[in-house]
Order: sequence, then C-alpha cells, then structure tokens
Amino acid sequence: MCRQEFDQPEFKVTVNIEPVGPNAHRHTDSVFNVTDQFDSIVENMGIDIDELRHFSTRMTMEAEDLESLRSVLGRIGIELNDSDFGTLSATPDAE
Repeated sequence: MCRQEFDQPEFKVTVNIEPVGPNAHRHTDSVFNVTDQFDSIVENMGIDIDELRHFSTRMTMEAEDLESLRSVLGRIGIELNDSDFGTLSATPDAE
C-alpha cells in the first residue's frame, strides 16, 4: 500500500501569475498549485530544507512574454503544462 495518499504535505507551493504593463487587460491572472513539484523546486534552487521550515518564502520575477515565463519557471523546477499556459494567453481586444 502506498503511504503517499495518507501523508499530509508539509508545504503548500503556489505560483501566482499576474499580467502587468500596458497590455495587462489582454491576459488573465492565474494561480497554480505546484506543491507536487516541491522537491524539484528545492533541488533546482539549492534551498536548505531545514532552514525553509522556519520561513515563508516569496519570490517575485518578471518575464517579457509567455515563453520567457515558461523558461524562468522551468529553471527553478516548475513545469506548467500547455493547458496552464493557455489560461494565460492573450484574449482578443474588445472593440
């Protein structure tokens, strides 16, 4: 029997993506739960897990476009799928 379903996670990891700039109205704010990628994030960022238990960590970054955002998130161990990125895609201008 797998214990993973019964073990409660120690951390919750979310990614909040908020459009900014003059075209922000063309995109949608989104929040993604990436708790299942916690180990990858810790490894890629070189975080000391024993120190993390005592702090709330917030990281802010900016990206020029969706491909840059995908690249930055991937480098820190966060992989969003095409459907996730689809929720961020530009919406047609209302006329």
